[in-house]
Amino acid sequence: MLPQRRKTKTVVKLQQAEFVLRKHNIAYDSIRPSNISYTNKAFQIKSGNHTYYLKFFTDQWDNPSSGIQEIKAMALLKSLQIPAPNLKFFGLSDKDIPQNYALLDALPGKAIIDIPPTSLDAIILSDITSCLRTFTSITGPQGFLLHEPAIHRTYPTYSEFINDITHYAIQKLADIGFQLGNIPQIYQNWTAREPTPAIYCHHDFSGKHIFIHQGMLSGVIDFEWAIYGSPLIDPVQLIVSLAERGFPPRSLIPLLEYAHAIDYSGELPFYFARAYIHAAAWSHKHVDHHPYVQNCLSKCRAVLSDRQVTIEHVQWDKPPVEAEPL
Repeated sequence: MLPQRRKTKTVVKLQQAEFVLRKHNIAYDSIRPSNISYTNKAFQIKSGNHTYYLKFFTDQWDNPSSGIQEIKAMALLKSLQIPAPNLKFFGLSDKDIPQNYALLDALPGKAIIDIPPTSLDAIILSDITSCLRTFTSITGPQGFLLHEPAIHRTYPTYSEFINDITHYAIQKLADIGFQLGNIPQIYQNWTAREPTPAIYCHHDFSGKHIFIHQGMLSGVIDFEWAIYGSPLIDPVQLIVSLAERGFPPRSLIPLLEYAHAIDYSGELPFYFARAYIHAAAWSHKHVDHHPYVQNCLSKCRAVLSDRQVTIEHVQWDKPPVEAEPL
């Protein structure tokens, strides 16, 4: 059962969604909160034989250009033959709707995290690595954009961007009461290599945002964090998200090999440790929250201690032997 506050927010969002559909003369048979969104900011719309997603760019990212970056990202990727949702319309906030919003065609198929783990075969992995290679062909400017409430902040270096986000997650875990040892100090001292040139990154390339249909990649969604950065970010986040969901470790070897192949300066352990920190920090929806966080931190310590990443460091159902406190 939803907490009362969240239930109230969901009802308000639903009323706003219905208002948007009436405003744009979209007839619909049903509307419900989408299971692709953990923040009640997206709704699945059924209209005859067609399915849409209505996405609100929430207060957390509220600013005049909120969502425009995502729409531009989808157009860019579609021009490069990477499948992304078709945009039906984009709306700006006004006195009736306090957030920008977009109506998108639903992608065919299911998110990877919703398919049987044994279904992850060579064809799907080939499609995904091809998508990642296309990202690396898109180069951009230095300076890295991060959305904050009501403003855009540009970081002068990628290291500052990475460390700021990571320290936010570390502080969140510390506030809850988890013992982090020297992990915060390690990230304070680590200077991420500046990508030269910086390449296009999704920055939330997890299993819930990659869709599969009839054994092939059918599209990628949710580009709110799409900025230029390190090519290691996306494959690492995908590996960690799939391992967490119980995908057989051996099925992830092609992705791990891809990550090793582009790790030109030995930074892979830091990016994996960062991914485990973030998985721990945003794990409050897990029923076994504390054991899950401890498992994430155990893996974080293991890769930082060993300074390498093997399939044993990734395997989720077999936590590594607890490394000495860092």
